[in-house]
Amino acid sequence: MNQDALPADTDESAKTKPTYTGRLASPDMNGEVMLTINKDGLLADSLFDQAALPYADVNKIVLQDNTVLIGSSAGNLMLSHMGSACEWFHRELLEAYNTKVLQALLVEGASEFETKGAYLYDGKQGHAIFQVFKDCLCILPPNTDARRIPFLFVNGLSKEGYTLILTLSTGERYTLSQIGYDLEPLEKQISDHIRSLQDNNAVFIKSIDDSLGFAQTVQAARLMPEGGVVSLQKLTSSIPPLSITVSKKVMNSKMVETYELLQNICDGERLCIGIKAVPPEEVEAMKESLLIKLNEGAENPIELTLEQEDSLRWIVWAAVPSKDGRTAVVEYAFPNEPAATYLFRIEKEWDSFLPILNRAMEAVQLKREVISLPDEKMKNEQYANYRMAVIRTPALQELRRLFAGRVIHRSLESWKESVLNIIGKPSVARPTDATLMQRFCTDCGTKLTGSMSFCGECGKKI
Repeated sequence: MNQDALPADTDESAKTKPTYTGRLASPDMNGEVMLTINKDGLLADSLFDQAALPYADVNKIVLQDNTVLIGSSAGNLMLSHMGSACEWFHRELLEAYNTKVLQALLVEGASEFETKGAYLYDGKQGHAIFQVFKDCLCILPPNTDARRIPFLFVNGLSKEGYTLILTLSTGERYTLSQIGYDLEPLEKQISDHIRSLQDNNAVFIKSIDDSLGFAQTVQAARLMPEGGVVSLQKLTSSIPPLSITVSKKVMNSKMVETYELLQNICDGERLCIGIKAVPPEEVEAMKESLLIKLNEGAENPIELTLEQEDSLRWIVWAAVPSKDGRTAVVEYAFPNEPAATYLFRIEKEWDSFLPILNRAMEAVQLKREVISLPDEKMKNEQYANYRMAVIRTPALQELRRLFAGRVIHRSLESWKESVLNIIGKPSVARPTDATLMQRFCTDCGTKLTGSMSFCGECGKKI
């Protein structure tokens, strides 16, 4: 337990938390203590001394023979002599611990179904609480084996005897058993939420392009889920109108300066694009802020153009491999931030890297800091949630391991030079028409080929 760090829990609910009395045996403190369960950790008070154990440092909680054993990065703790309150303390401690885990995994909303059972995955096994949320299933054991399973990636759900098996497009496989009478209700909950997610994706697609027909919308909802990067080439061959709309949104984002150059210095044929809607309240706040800025000193009121307003509604990001296929360049364009470029090593194939990228970025809701944060800095208490999320999300661990660098957008030329310094200089041979970068008309979004000077669709001069 850390005797220097005190918990950050200072809200009103923390002040009314029940306190338990028991005997503590730990590397830092021994003897009679009063124990308070806070939202960020456990506080032990021996009248003349205090010690805090953050949940981020806890790796197991076990109830055994009226004693609670807590494993942590600083050593093991043993809490005993609690009488009949021992089970109550253990239950409340687990609830607080799991709540913190859910917070770190960015789980939102209330649980819609809960049961218990056994789990088996990644060579890990044990017993846990299973909770269903609107977009994921969470497995919550009393240790660091917890997992958040997004329904977005589930591509297989089967029942074998009294066991439920979930497989993911990332190759992950989860086996849940010993669920009893809750087996069928759990399966139905998962099935219903997957269908609901598909419906929500269809609504997302219509919000991007309301000109699509019913069949195209259903197809696009499966091909381009919100937030994930997908092959632009595949999108173009499957649903051309949506591909045009997506390209327009890219050209209307803060990625506009680097978009074509990115395709030129990398393997543009394998470019992938992702779009995520910005929450309406954030859009309104950005719109109000931008209008204030535009109208400073203006004689007449200035309104946003349709393009300016639409650019505030979307987070756009792109991923593309280098020409030699050994490095991934990932560009993020948030409407209220400068564009950002991150690079990663590709140790296998591009098609193997993409699922890792999508799984990791979905897990952190496209927050990039956790990807590049050095290991030493990650140990700081302010990054406790990041640390807990990384431990429980293998794709995040892998993406952090593959991180190769970040490029700052100072100028277009310096950006290009910095990217090339990491991925290697491209061949100086003149590209053929087949290898020229993909270009799109900024008015209608039609794909341009060769050295076209005018768009063949709308006639715009290029």
